[in-house]
Amino acid sequence: MNEEENKRLGELIIELAHGNIQALNDIYLIMSRILYMVGNMYYSTKEDLEDSIQNLLLELSLKAKKYKSNKNACSWIMKMYRNHFLNFYKKRKRDLEYCSKQAYIKKVNEPTENYYETYIFLKVILDKLDKHEKQLFILKHLYGYSISEIAKELHRPKSTIQSRLENLMEKLLK
Repeated sequence: MNEEENKRLGELIIELAHGNIQALNDIYLIMSRILYMVGNMYYSTKEDLEDSIQNLLLELSLKAKKYKSNKNACSWIMKMYRNHFLNFYKKRKRDLEYCSKQAYIKKVNEPTENYYETYIFLKVILDKLDKHEKQLFILKHLYGYSISEIAKELHRPKSTIQSRLENLMEKLLK
């Protein structure tokens, strides 16, 4: 970002502080390329990235009055963005730890509370499996393949698939 754009960005933040909501859109247009480029390095999914940018814009509108006109506007915004990323991963880590504990407490067929908890629960399970076990788990439990279909897909005898699935279930139940 050149100095002229950075100066314009600072002016837009000041306008936002004075109630000009259109300035938020202009800030987004100036910063979007940078935010997406940096965000792609931090966030693993497009949804997380877009949520983080929306949260940043919301925070920016709330904190615009704290901006000092002599500050570097781009670095001020990027510092906020970095803090969003750090908070996101702290929360994700806490959620993962909580759900990991719950995964050991829950019974296998007990339903989970929501989509995110189910995602974390599956992540905990899949992280404990090697590549071949993950493939079997996904084919059987997520895609709903029968043992015959899995055997065809993996070019293995049905008896091999059956015994591997039994071993996998024993491992998961532990």
